[in-house]
Parts: sequence; structure tokens; C-alpha cells
Amino acid sequence: MSFYFKTFMLVLALIILSCGDREQGNRNKADENQQPPSILLVTLDTTRADYMGYTDGRADTPSLDRFAKESLVFERAFATVPMTLPSHTSMMTGQYASEHGVHENARYISAKDHLLAVELKKRGYHTAALVSSYPLARIFGLSAGFDHYDDYFTENQNERTAKQTTDLALSYMERVKASQQQPVFLWVHYFDPHLPYEPPEPYRSQYPRDPYAGEIAFMDSQFDRLLRGFQSWVGEGRHYIIVAGDHGEGLGDHGEMVHGHLLFNSTIQVPLLIGGSDIQAGRIDRAVSLRHIYHTVQSLAGISNGPSLLYPPDEVVCAEAMKPYLQYGWQPQIMAVYNHTKVISEGEPAMYDLEADPGEKSNLAGSKKLDAPLTQALENYELPSSHTVQATLSETEASKLASLGYVASSGDVVDSEAAPVPSQMTHLFEDMDRASGYFVNKQYKKAIPLLKKILETDPDNFMFNLRTAVAYSILGDREEAMLYFQKAMHINPDSIDLMHYLGMHYFRFKQLSEAETLLEQVLKSSPNRIPALQCMARIKEIRQDKQSALDLFSRLNLLNPDDEIYLLKMGDLSMELGQTEHAIACYLNLKDQQLENFNRDFELSLCLMDAGRLEEARDTLDGISTDHKAFPLVLLKRAQVSILLKEPHARSLVRQAYQNGNSMTRRTIENEPFFNSFLQ
Repeated sequence: MSFYFKTFMLVLALIILSCGDREQGNRNKADENQQPPSILLVTLDTTRADYMGYTDGRADTPSLDRFAKESLVFERAFATVPMTLPSHTSMMTGQYASEHGVHENARYISAKDHLLAVELKKRGYHTAALVSSYPLARIFGLSAGFDHYDDYFTENQNERTAKQTTDLALSYMERVKASQQQPVFLWVHYFDPHLPYEPPEPYRSQYPRDPYAGEIAFMDSQFDRLLRGFQSWVGEGRHYIIVAGDHGEGLGDHGEMVHGHLLFNSTIQVPLLIGGSDIQAGRIDRAVSLRHIYHTVQSLAGISNGPSLLYPPDEVVCAEAMKPYLQYGWQPQIMAVYNHTKVISEGEPAMYDLEADPGEKSNLAGSKKLDAPLTQALENYELPSSHTVQATLSETEASKLASLGYVASSGDVVDSEAAPVPSQMTHLFEDMDRASGYFVNKQYKKAIPLLKKILETDPDNFMFNLRTAVAYSILGDREEAMLYFQKAMHINPDSIDLMHYLGMHYFRFKQLSEAETLLEQVLKSSPNRIPALQCMARIKEIRQDKQSALDLFSRLNLLNPDDEIYLLKMGDLSMELGQTEHAIACYLNLKDQQLENFNRDFELSLCLMDAGRLEEARDTLDGISTDHKAFPLVLLKRAQVSILLKEPHARSLVRQAYQNGNSMTRRTIENEPFFNSFLQ
């Protein structure tokens, strides 16, 4: 080939590339002048990629199959964490868990300013979300930026079915008409394939031996309703639909029945499809991360040109499973995938060729050299620390999560090179999940045998030693509790959780000084830890340090304003301290919450009298029932208010108070000139 021909071909190639860039630039410029598109994001909780119909899986998914034929199908999409909240946080921030800090469920999201809905709302989008389980409740922070965030669950339920959520979504679309001038971002989350697997009929009968597949098939039927409703809602305007699983389910593969413990494809590889107005259907084999949903939506909305899934970046895809590390003190797990090579680091590496070995049966770590990009990605991935994982859950929040099988870690991290390798401890997973569920649901007698069985195999497990100590303490076995507290102390003597629960143990057995010393250390390090604040407030009450107790209950009220006991305590303590106006404010706030269940009317009336608000005191006293335990005193105070207000019937009220009084109130009326003149 001549030099001139080579030169000609090079110039021609450069011209073609230049034209392509110019064409793409024109398209981007044209897009800037268009109305931004409406976008529907549908997330499928606990959904394995290999169960979908379009992957020849076990579930019948005709609606998603039809959608797949018109969409980009990502054949190797990976979640960032095999748990609900961290995975969704990555989708909504574009970050790995090592960056956003949410490594498990029951964590509070800190980077709210960078959430996807916040960015879209700034650009004029109407934003709405409907989630189907408590791990995504607004309290954890994903609601930021949404005009409408539906996380309501009926009493005693912490999840809802795809049909219930779809009904709500369609009803919302009916109520809030889509505007041609304002684009819409709608996120709908389905939770059905999560344990327990209980599909409704006819799917229960169609999948008698595989109810998990039945849940997916049912969810697919609701996706069809949602998709048709959304397309009708937005009309002929540009729109896009993204469907993504948040993580998979073990179903026994590699010894894991559920998810969260390991990083094999059964729990970390997920469905991912993108369709819409000008999407060209096809299949993408490159490994991609769900975190780029954030960048893809921003790109479609014209906000930024980040690493969109429409043009998948050539990069190492990472993920983590930190539950065993954070909860059990085992080795941390990090995954890295590049091309068709997958590496799982868990103290010792495991390597798999996903093309030749999709089931990850053959570990190549000893026979194949690790590529430099994979090595660098694993080395650069930051592990969580105690500082980044601390969470403060109320008892109600912890119970709601436990009902769905989720138990948050305590926040203490114990690093040890000799820590167990998670994939070698699979025989303990079932007992650990059951023991944790019993513990959080306060079934301590059932929890203890399982906890002790686990400790026979894993004696240096800090969390399970601590939980065994707490269980014995609550059941009143002081000696056994101290035995396990001492074991936990040997493993991690600086643990804030150890100080917390040991302080509670001392309080339970009336060792107030020891309890107070430990709880002060806990609150210095973790000032918003609700159970520690509650215990310290009770200690201050017992010691008659009413001002300190009031201050602590006020802090608790700020952390959890829906808990009525804090307002009640604040009102009573303020009244006892003579802080009348504060007491009135607390009682009135409590009355607004409790309505007919409010039982501090008499105390409120006394405060109102003390503040000189006599008309309000009169009305409050008039509303007190005759079966009130202090009704003779109520009558006396009502007579007193009547005299002060110079009511014409004051004399009759004094006589009524005397006739229906007790010995104490009668003596008061007889001996007090303020009253006795009205008896004449």
C-alpha cells in the first residue's frame, strides 16, 4: 500500500469522524431547544436477571418481553449493593456506596442536594415517586426533591403489592394531569419478589414449585398496566422508560437463600432496559453499573452529558456486600468486573470467567493473572468505617425493617486479618437471619439458642456476643448477661454499642451510677442515639434532676416528634418546674395529636390559670368528664375560675363544688375566705 493511499485514507477517516461529531453536536443543540422528555423509572426489587422471559428465564413476563423488543437490553447490568436502599441510593446519586456512604438498609442519606429528583426539580420537572416497602420510606432521605412521595403503608404492614402501588400510581396520574409545558419524572418501585414469596392467584397455582417466579410474573402484569397508563398520561410528547432490578435473590445458589451476604451474579446481576421515543432496540453485552441510571436520566433531560448508559463507558464495574463485615465482623467484600472477568475480594480473591462460566463455579484465582484495571479498582475502593455507618433507629423503625427481614448493623467495625471469609460461612446464614429477626422482634427466648449455636462456630463474632448479652439482660439473667458482655468487651472494648447496652444493663439492675457514666460516653460520641437518650432521661427523673430530664426529653422530641410520650413528659416536667408557658405549649401540642385520647386537661387548666388565661382554663375545665379521678378538685378549680371571671353563677358553682367534693376540697371551701363567702 503506497504512502499516498495511506495518507488519503487517514484524511478520509478524520473527515468522517468530524462529520459524525458535528452531527452529534447538532443533535444535542436541537435537543436543547426541545421540550425536555418525561421519564418513567420502574425499579423491580429482588429480581434476578436470569428469571426474565426475554432471557429465557423461568418466569412468564410477556409485558416486559414486549418492552424488551423495543428497547435497549443490558445483558450484564450490575447493582452496586445487593440491598434495597443502598442500590437505589446509587441510582439516585450516580455514586458507589463507598462514595454516598449508604452500605446497608436503615441508613440516612446525607448527600440530598445531589439526588436525582432534586436536580430534575431545579430544571422544571414535576417529580413523583411511589415506593412499595419500608426500606425506601421517606425517613431515610430518598424523598428529597419529589413533589409527591407515596410511602404510606396500612397499619401493621410495611410493604404493598404491585397492584396496590400501580393502582395508586394510576390514580395519581388521573388526579395530576400531565402538562405539555412541564415534563414529568415518575419513579415506581415494586417489591413483590421479596421473601416471603406469596403470589396471588392465578400465579400461585401456575408456579406451585417456584413461587418466586410467580411473584415476578404477577409483577409483570402490573408493569403492563403502569406502562400503558404512563404512555397515555404523557401523550405524544417525548418520553423514556427505564426498568431496572435493584438486586437479585440467592435462591440457594452458592449457599445463599436471600441476598445481602455475597456478590455472586444471582444477587448482584439485574434486569436493565431503556426504551422510549427515539431509542433504537438492541442488546448491549458490556458490563454496566446501575449507578449510571443517574447520569442517563440527566442526559435524557438535557442536564448533563455524563457517562450515559446509551453510550456505555468502558470501565471496571464495582459492587460491594458489606453486611457480613458490618454485622458479623467478617471480611469485607468488593466485586470488580471488566470485560468478562469478575473478581470478588473477600480477604482472598476469587476470579471467574463469566463468558465460559456464567454460574461462577470455577475459581481461576490461582491460575490466571489479575488484569491491572481490576487490581486498581479493588485497591481504590474505600471500605466503610464506624464513622460512616452509624445510624440511629427508633424502636418502631427497627421493628418495621425487621418485619421485612432486614436488621441494621450497629455501626461498629472490627477489622481483623483472621476474620472469616463470608463465602465459607454460608452454613450460618439462615440461623443468623432467624436469630436477628427474633432479637429485633423481642423474642429473646427464641433468639438465645440460635445465638449460642452461631457462637459455637464463630466465637469472636462481636455482634452476636453482644446480642446474647442483651437478650439475657432483658430476660433478667444478670450473670449470663455479664458473661457475654465481657466476651464482647474482649473483642471490641472501645465499641459505642457495648457501652450503650452495658449502660442499659446497669440501669435495668438499678446500678444508676455505672449506667450514667457509660451513657454519658455514648451520647458524647453519638448524641442522637434515641435509646441512650431515653435511658439517661429516666435516670435524671429518678434522681429528681427535673431540668436535665426535661432537656433530654426535648432532644428526643426533636428527633422523633411523632412520639407522644416525649411531649407528655415535657409538659409534666415543665409544670413541675414552674415553666408554665412551655408546659401549656407542650400540652396543647399533645392535645392536637391525641384529640379525645388526651388525658392532661386538668394539668393544662392549672397551667392556664397560672398564666392568667382564665377563659381558656374555664373551657378546659368544662370539658373534663365527671369520672376524672380528681373531679372534686376539678369542681373546686372551676368555681375558683368562675369567681375570678365574676360570672353571675359563681355562687352556684361553689355550692356544687362543696356538695360534690371530698373532705379536702370541702375544708378548703370552708376555711378559705375566697370561697366561704359564696356559701352564705
